[in-house]
Amino acid sequence: VALAAPARAGLESAGTRAASFLAQGATPAVMGMGGAALGLSHDLTGAGLNVAALGWIGEQQLAVSHAQLADQTSLDGAALAGRLRGGALRYGLAAQYRNDGDIVGRDANNRPTEDVVGQSLAMSVQLARPFGPHLTLGGAAKYIGEHVGQVHGNGLAFDAGVQLQFGMLGFGLAGQNFGGGMIWDGVRWRMPASLGAGIALDHAASGLRLALDVNVPSTYARDVRVGSEWRLRDRLALRGGWRHLLGAGSDERLNGPGFGLGLKAGSIWMDYAFQVGEAGTSTHRVSLNLRPGRALQALPPSAVARPAHRAESATPQDAHHLD
Repeated sequence: VALAAPARAGLESAGTRAASFLAQGATPAVMGMGGAALGLSHDLTGAGLNVAALGWIGEQQLAVSHAQLADQTSLDGAALAGRLRGGALRYGLAAQYRNDGDIVGRDANNRPTEDVVGQSLAMSVQLARPFGPHLTLGGAAKYIGEHVGQVHGNGLAFDAGVQLQFGMLGFGLAGQNFGGGMIWDGVRWRMPASLGAGIALDHAASGLRLALDVNVPSTYARDVRVGSEWRLRDRLALRGGWRHLLGAGSDERLNGPGFGLGLKAGSIWMDYAFQVGEAGTSTHRVSLNLRPGRALQALPPSAVARPAHRAESATPQDAHHLD
């Protein structure tokens, strides 16, 4: 009895923690690979899982996404990222909005009362910096607000991440939604913190990428995620992956495969992901990622680097420098 660990229980730790929608915010490019991306030197689409991925960005990017979730709710997102002038620092601005729809009101005797609307919003500021050709570090601060009818909660959370790249191999470590907390009616609730590590293989010559992640959330079972992507001439991407929760039952709806498709049109990447849960649930996600820098590369050097009266003297080196 003396050696037994004490049990600690409190209202603030019972059931699901606040802002659970933060754990659903991965983009279609990631979810199509089963949610595995912590070790990939991703573009803007991977920064939602590992903020250190912003450190590899060399051009300004804008992304918008929409997800229709299995519980008939929706999750929308927007993100902007780029490189600050005069330095190696990269920045990111992101927002997520979840619409829980109408919530049917019932009293203690199960009699209908007034229906209410549930909504959640998260906004984050992200910074990342590369240190040499192999290492990037990143961090983010988030404001989160949740509203159910006339009642609302407000809080803060923080992310941090690191990525290492050595040739084809990539390694990542990321913590999400740590610290801070949310105040609901005078009670402080913790955020859905999570710690994850991943390893990835990126073979540029063949367009094949493989990823393996292990995640340890504070509010749910640990999970293992595996994913693959094959790109054809940087214009078509086919993705597949699997997520498995360790120790979960056969009816766990988060277990199951994910499939994805990406298409490039000019400077825009269009991504779609479809996930199937073992409980028969499914989700659909779509996104658009705009990369203006890629459009400049497709133009003749004279159209990019010089005014009209000097266009004939432009060189490929001029266009590369401008980009």
